[in-house]
This record gives sequence, C-alpha cells and structure tokens, in this order.
Amino acid sequence: MNYSGFNEINSKIKEDALECLLNRMVNLSLKVFIYDMSKLKEETSLMGEKPEERFESYLHIAGESEYLKNLYLKYPVLLRKLNNCVENFANFLNHVFSHLNEHWEEIHETFFDSSKKIKLLGLTFENGDTHEQGKTVILLRFNQGKVLYKPRNLYIEKNFKDVTNFFNQSDETLDIIQPKSLFFEEYCFTEFIEQKECTSLKEVEDYYTRYGQLIGLIYLTNGSDMHFENIISYGEYPVIIDYETLFSVQALYEGDSDSMFAKIMNLTRDSVSGSIMLPSEMKLDYEGNSVDISGLDGKTQKLAKKVFVPKRLNTDEASFELDNLVLESSNNLVYLNGELVDYQKYSDQIISGFLTVLNHFLKYKTEFIKLITNLKEEKIRVIVRNTNNYAQFLEFTKHPSCMKDFIEIEKILENLYTFPHIDKKISKLEYEDMIFDDIPIFFTSLDSTVLENSKGTEIYNAFCNTPRENLLNKLKSIDYGIVHEQVGIIKMQLLGEKGLSFTKTKELIETYPNFNYLDIAKNIGNRLIESALIDEKNKMMVWATFNEIKNDKFEYSSSKIDYYNGILGVAKFLKLLGKETLDSSYNEYANYLINTAIMLVNPQNDDSAFVGAHSLLNLLSYVNYDDCCHDSFQNFIVTLDDYSHFLNNESDSYDWLSGSSGLIDLYLNLFYQTNDQRYLTRAEFISAQIIKSKGEMLLSNNLGIGHGISGLIISIARLYLCTKEANLKKYLEEIMEIQTKLLQNSSKENLFWCNGSLGGVLSQAYVSSKLKLNFNNNHEDILIDIENTKYRTDCVCHGVSGVVQLLLDFSVIFKDAKYEQRATVLLDKMIQRWSKEGIIRIDTFEGFDNLSLYKGLSGIGYTLLRANNKRSVPSLLLND
Repeated sequence: MNYSGFNEINSKIKEDALECLLNRMVNLSLKVFIYDMSKLKEETSLMGEKPEERFESYLHIAGESEYLKNLYLKYPVLLRKLNNCVENFANFLNHVFSHLNEHWEEIHETFFDSSKKIKLLGLTFENGDTHEQGKTVILLRFNQGKVLYKPRNLYIEKNFKDVTNFFNQSDETLDIIQPKSLFFEEYCFTEFIEQKECTSLKEVEDYYTRYGQLIGLIYLTNGSDMHFENIISYGEYPVIIDYETLFSVQALYEGDSDSMFAKIMNLTRDSVSGSIMLPSEMKLDYEGNSVDISGLDGKTQKLAKKVFVPKRLNTDEASFELDNLVLESSNNLVYLNGELVDYQKYSDQIISGFLTVLNHFLKYKTEFIKLITNLKEEKIRVIVRNTNNYAQFLEFTKHPSCMKDFIEIEKILENLYTFPHIDKKISKLEYEDMIFDDIPIFFTSLDSTVLENSKGTEIYNAFCNTPRENLLNKLKSIDYGIVHEQVGIIKMQLLGEKGLSFTKTKELIETYPNFNYLDIAKNIGNRLIESALIDEKNKMMVWATFNEIKNDKFEYSSSKIDYYNGILGVAKFLKLLGKETLDSSYNEYANYLINTAIMLVNPQNDDSAFVGAHSLLNLLSYVNYDDCCHDSFQNFIVTLDDYSHFLNNESDSYDWLSGSSGLIDLYLNLFYQTNDQRYLTRAEFISAQIIKSKGEMLLSNNLGIGHGISGLIISIARLYLCTKEANLKKYLEEIMEIQTKLLQNSSKENLFWCNGSLGGVLSQAYVSSKLKLNFNNNHEDILIDIENTKYRTDCVCHGVSGVVQLLLDFSVIFKDAKYEQRATVLLDKMIQRWSKEGIIRIDTFEGFDNLSLYKGLSGIGYTLLRANNKRSVPSLLLND
C-alpha cells in the first residue's frame, strides 16, 4: 500500500510500532515464560552462577526455534492468542496509515501551520486496554506538534459543542473550549492538549470556575466516566478530551425497574456524582479497597489493595508477587508557579461555576430542552460494566493453565454471567470480546434502545428509554430544589465535613408559639416521610441521602439500615410518633422501614448494638403481631446466629455504640422477650470476653455512654440485675470506681452523652438507682455546667437535645419535677431560636435532611415526644 501522503514510514515509526506489538505479546505470554523458566531452573538446566546469568541462559534456550515450537505445542492457546494479536495489530496499523494518507491535507490545515510542511516522526500507543480487535488510541508525533488518532465514531462531540455554545453566549459564564477535531464515521483525529501551568491566581480561580461550569454541563447532558485521565489542566481551562459517554444510559438490570432501589440507582447515576468529576471512592473489590479516580484528584496513589506484579524480570528469580497497587499521577492536576494547587481551597469557585450554568438553564429551560430535542442523532458509548472488572478477568486468563486449554479460560469468563443484566446476551458478547483479550465496548445512538457491540451485533430493548428520552425526562424535572440537592452533593464529595451546614426549619415551626411539642414532632415526621422513596407494593421505604463512608468522606447513596444513623432510628421515632398521636400511618411507615432493613441486612465484622444487623434488635419491643413486618422480623430472629459469628472473635472495641458492650443489652432484652436461655448465655459470653480482655482499660479515659466506660457500666449493671452473678458485681464495683474518679476530674469542655460527663453523670445516677446505691456525686454542679454550655448543635449525641433528654431522665430517676421544668425551659429556648434564626442546628448538606436518631432530625422529633410524655416515651440516652 502506498502511504506517500505522509512521506514515508521511517525507522522510528517502525520501531514504535514494533515496541507496542512486543509489549502486547509479552503481556500475553509473560506468566507462561516465567513459569517455564522456573521449571528449567528446578531441573538445573540453566547455566550460570548468578541469577542474571541463568536468565541469559534461559533466553538462549527459549530462543531456539525447536524449543519454542514444543513450548507452543504445550500451550496452544497462547500460540493462537499471539497470532491473533499480531494479525489484529497489523490490520489496525494498515487502517491507521490508510486514514492518515486519506486525510493528510485536512490534518495539515486543521492542526498545523499550513505554510510549513508536516512530517510524521513517530507513534505513541496508549498503554493497556484494547477494544474492537486490538484498536487503541495513538498519539501521532509530527514535526509541528502532536495529534491523537481515536479509532471510534465521536460525532457526539459536535453535539456537545452546540451545548457549550448555548452557554458561552451568556455574559455570566466563562468560555469553555474543546479540542479541535476531524470527525469520520469510524475514527477521528483530535488536537493533543498538553498540560499547562497557571501563571496567576486569577487563572487558578477561573480554572475552577470553569470546572464547576463543566460539572453543570456534564450534568445537563447525562455525561459519565469523566475521570482524571479524561480531563487535562490547560492553564485556566479544564479541557475534557473524551466525550463518548455523554447522554449515558444504563442497560436494564434484573429486578423491578420501578423499585425504589432502582430509582435510587437512577438518582445517583443522574446526579452530579455520576460524572466522576467529583472526589469519590470507587470500590475495587469486596474487601473495602477503593480509589479516587475523579477529574479533580489525579495525584499518585499507593493503594492498600495488593495485586500480583512481575518482579526481578532480568533474573531467573522472576515471579509474580503481591504488591500494593500504585495509581500514577495524571495531567488533570493544576499547578501555579510549580506548586500543586489544592482544589478544596477553590470550592467556592467550583460551586459558583456550577450554579451559573444551572441558573442559566432554569432561566432558559424551554430553549435548552428544544436544543436537546433537535440535536442530530449520533452514536454514543454505553458503559455496561466497570472497566476494572474486565481487566481483572483478563489478568486471570493469562495463567499458564489457561494457555493450555480454552476451557480453562471459559471457566473464568463464565463468571461474567453472574452480573445482573436482564438480557444475558450482553454477557455473551462480553465473553466473545474477552476470549481474545479485548476490553468489551458497546454503543447505542441518541434515539435507540438497541445495544450494539464492536462487531455490530444488536440487542434490542436494552434500555427503558432512549438516551435522548432519558435526558429530556430528567431536564424537565429539574427545579431549584433539585439544584440545591446537587450543590449539597458537590459539597459532600468536595469538602466532606467542611461542607456541612445547619438544617433550615422551612415549615416545621412557622406559627410558633402556637404549636406544641407534638405538633412540631408531627411536622418532622411528615417532612421525613415526604422526602422518602416509598414502595407501597412491597411495603418498603428508603431515602436517597448522604452517608459517611470514611472519616470525613461522604457519598450520595441509599440510606443505611443502622439504628444510630440510618432507617432503624427513624423507624423507632415513627413508631412512637404513631403511638403518641394515635395515627396508625406513622406506625405503618415505620414497619416499611423495618422491612427494608431486614431485606438489606448482611453479616459484617463491625456489627454493634447501633450499627448493622444487630441494631434491628432495638425495634424488638415495637413490632406487633399485626404489623406487616412481623413475620420477616421473626424470621430475622430465627436466623440471628448467621449474623453473630464475629462474636467468637476477640473484639478490639468494647464501647456501647460501636463495640460489643451494647450487645449485652440487646441480648438481655431478647431473653426477656423470648425466655430463650441461649440469648442470656450470649450476653454472659460477651461480658466474659470484655472482663477477660480488660475492656475497661480501653475505655478508662472516656466518661461517655456512647464511647466510654459509662456505657459498659450500664450493660454490666443490667446483666448483674438479671443474673446476680458475684463476679459481675465485683467487676461493676471496679469500673464504677474508675467512673467516679473520672467524674471528679471531668472537664467542663467535654459535656456530651457520647464522650463526656453528661453520659457519666447519667450512667451513675441510673445504675445507683437500679442497684439501690447511695448517689453522692455532685451531679448538680455538673448539670449546671451542662445547662450553661453553649452547644454547637441541637442533636441528641452531643447537643442541646441530649441535655434536654438528660434532664428528663433525671426527672424520672429521682422522681423530681424540677428537672422536667428545667428541660422544658431549655427546649422552649431552643424552639424560640429555631423560629428566630430559621434553622435547626443539625449538621446536614444543602438540599438534604439528616435522618439520624442521634445526630439528626429524628432525634429532635424524639426529644419533643419525650418532653411531651416522658412516661410513655422511653429514654434514648439509656436506650431503654
């Protein structure tokens, strides 16, 4: 074939092409050759004293044609894969050179100075994944600069140009740029964008303002997969270099597509979180390993996850060994005068840019919807599975045993069928691509529900709606409320705890002081119910909300089941709200939440009385025979042993909230309810573990009930009251002595239920009353300190509501009305402040309510119920 249009295929081009091919072939065969070398080493067939010399000896042996022939006879699958690799690579290069020849003049005029002759100097092939029979992106190095060759139809980028033009016309937005491109039916040539530093603080600020605008634009076009490799920092411009996943749509999964879980998945995917432009934890496996691949964070990351990597390759000691996975830095990082810029410092600019785009959209919503409606139908890529999953499968197939027989590869790839696609043809097409080492790739078009693979095989009705219909439905639903939610998601993923703000009261107390405690509690309950996703058919209920996944890291996802921070805490509040108001609908919604928790529960090692499967037991006394959750709850009790294996292991946490001591109370209550001796035995077993391990020493510096020694004291006291065991009494006396010393030296700055003297004084008062002990502690002084403290929040765990509940508990323990009066004064002041300020001091993210019983609105509602009727509503601080 004549390639005279671009001068000649020089020696450097040939060298680059050959290097790429050799890398691909080595990647396929390395495990086989290392294994083969190790066998020869065992047989002492390698010559040389040093590992490097014996390696050279192996190269000499393996380089003999007869030896290679026998090796390939032993590994026929490897031979076929290598032949396929060479054939695909040759075909691909022929197409690339043909396209270069055909469009040489257009490339010259579009990307370079047309007055100067251009010459192709070399090729740089994208490392790693190939698609569509060995195709990959190639960097074409010319004497005047660089151009990318992409072997795919990317006309969809023209559509995005129309979108950016719509917003670039506004005086309020900064201009957005896209790389220059030449588009063709099966490939395109694109301007190569070099990473470029910012030269001034103004450029940095403008960069992040534009980044916020891009978050908005990608959100308004259902873009996805905008990870750190797809964004380049080019001075004051963040430049997206791959738009093929715009107008994204999800292939149908098994299960009810109208279920609340499907809706939450859709809400998450269609939110600003779905683009991967914001910091997030992408799960790598089921062991909790994760990585941030967002467009904002591209720093080198050494991950906890370990993978098998080749070591000592120039010796006969070569092997694959477990080592930490390292994710190298990318070109999306922003630099100013050689220094890496911290994107968190520019969160205001990011949010401002996002709001500028969304406000412009809302102002011209009709016109923008018309623009989307009239966009030309183009081909788009569909991501049906995380690419990392494909790569892991392919790595397994390179094992020497797989290179002997395709059946071994098929055994591995059959696992593709476990993915919950409704149409298993998708898995079949994935299999067909991966059998010869390609990463599967799928496409559709804007007005189609047909999914197409790289070879043109079609799967009909793969989606509920076409990509255009899906986007238009979303655009029509966007209002200012949804925009506030998206800002909240940006803040939670960008800033973590720094993005929290207080809860707006809205309609909760508009007509105060005419409302009473019960009315406000009802308003809180109604507000929580109205914001939930409810499945009336299956009697379940959940929220799309924020969840803390690690210290100071949050995600937008389905609400957790937990009693402390999740739906079980809300269920308890609604149960009691229904009881106090005589409104059965609250009880019914609480039952929905219990049903949901039971369906979602799974065994975990960090289970406790407040988090995970065991936290369901907090609702034991509230599930009645005629409740819709009764049968499923009883079934859960029957299978409780399945969630208790971790109790046999030595615990590293003994606190009430997140450790093992709180479980003593739950099993005691279960024993009282069922009269089943097994549960008492289990409570005794847990206490024996704590005593044996000297669990009190881990808690001896913390007075709190939630995380300190006072919670342990409550549990041991309750167990002693049940069993009257002398060793428990002795242990109780020992740990109460520790508690007394802590109270005597307690700080006035740590007056919380969870960690401080509020928990300590309540625990001591409660246990003393139960055991008929003298209570000589100077609790009144501590109470005065507590009441005079200006708490930052209004929550139960470490805020004003916790103090109100403490005073109500003292009123019951000491049968003294003065404590209830003081609680009422404090609560009324708090409500008056709500009315005046328009906020409840509950930490949340903009657009969302904090559901938590101990840190959120449910706890506020519960406090109001207890203040309204402390005899009927049990203590939350003591978890009665």
